[in-house]
Amino acid sequence: MRAMAKNTRLQVSALTFLAIVFIGIPALHEQKEAVGQPADSAEPARPAARACGQPSAISTLQADWPAELGTLPELKCEPTISGVLWWLHPHREGPHVEAIIEAMADVGMDLLWIISSNEFMTRRDNPILGRIFDEADQRGWRVILTTSSNGGWYANWDIPALKEIEERNIRALAGMYAHRPSFYGWYINYEIYMEWDERSRKIRDLYNHIGRLTRTITPQAKLTISPFFLVDKDQLRGDFRYAEPDEFGAWWAETLKQSGIDIVMLQDSGELHCKCVPIETRVAFIRAMKQACREADAELWGNVETVEVPAADMEEYARDIELYRNPPDTSVWSFDMDRNALKLDLASRLTTNIVSWGWEFWNPVLPQTVVGDSRENYAAYKAYYEAIKARQNMARAPQAGCPPVRSCRQTGETLDTALRAWPAGAAKRHVESRETPVPPSEDASL
Repeated sequence: MRAMAKNTRLQVSALTFLAIVFIGIPALHEQKEAVGQPADSAEPARPAARACGQPSAISTLQADWPAELGTLPELKCEPTISGVLWWLHPHREGPHVEAIIEAMADVGMDLLWIISSNEFMTRRDNPILGRIFDEADQRGWRVILTTSSNGGWYANWDIPALKEIEERNIRALAGMYAHRPSFYGWYINYEIYMEWDERSRKIRDLYNHIGRLTRTITPQAKLTISPFFLVDKDQLRGDFRYAEPDEFGAWWAETLKQSGIDIVMLQDSGELHCKCVPIETRVAFIRAMKQACREADAELWGNVETVEVPAADMEEYARDIELYRNPPDTSVWSFDMDRNALKLDLASRLTTNIVSWGWEFWNPVLPQTVVGDSRENYAAYKAYYEAIKARQNMARAPQAGCPPVRSCRQTGETLDTALRAWPAGAAKRHVESRETPVPPSEDASL
């Protein structure tokens, strides 16, 4: 069936942080797994892959790894972010796209995952998207475009209307950007957990329609999606139907086979966006999706959410999320680099590439102070990235046989699992701000 479906405050604080990180952290070795195929000769040159046999992440994952899960898996990809979900607001970010992309490049990103309103995305002679593609083409990056942005669709389930929007958008976007060297693929922006009965049939019908369109119009492009898993088994948030990981995985296996989706970018904190989701639960759902991808000949990427609710348990989470939904003057979100280091380490062991949601809270070009200070958050991640880069010697050429992507295999090496803990509190950015968030304008005009 699958065969049929697819024919920095800144510099001072960052330097101080790096000095802390480097003390006593030895180089570690790893084995990485090959996925996918070498890049087609017709594709644009990509940045050199990270060399095989490099040290693992700096985090507390080894100490926190539950014994019942067995041996800590070896790394499959670098514990760094290749690209972020970029909700593009043209008036706010349009004048700064080159500076924003440069900030991304400074922390090793090479992928742009772009979403905006239908009107903005499909406007002909769009100078902002044109500049973005110019930058990506020159840098040898990859660009993933959303096929649509249809807020409120889940309340209506008007699949025929959504199909019309998808066909109109995909044809328009392909006509403008599919010829670009950096155009890599499409993102299905219908974010769900899983569905049952008639809704299951409907969502698969929509996914299959998008799959047929993209394969026909842009046969070399990848089709991606970023679903989540639901962990609120006790229904503290509401009467939402729960599925065990096996049921979740089986539904997605069939859905991927039917639609021909190539890449699943699984959100790592479930529907809760919360620290309280235990490692065991995360691993169970990630492994279920990994099996689904294996059955459907798809690739599993991790979507590490860099901002989350720092609740210790579900009861605390339930209180915090109500505060978040009806905020008087406080945000409960947290950007905590210690947590992010652990989450990146986990994702690097279970997926073949890492993307991320939460960029608006650590974009240094357009500072915000609702969830910490985005400049400090960015500096914390940059310090982490530079620590990993220095220890892994990322700049060296890839070894023979490694494909030009962020994962590669080198046989004959074993992972040294003696991980050193990320210094406790060294990068923590948890601020319960008293500022009221001001959402950026979503005006689609230029």
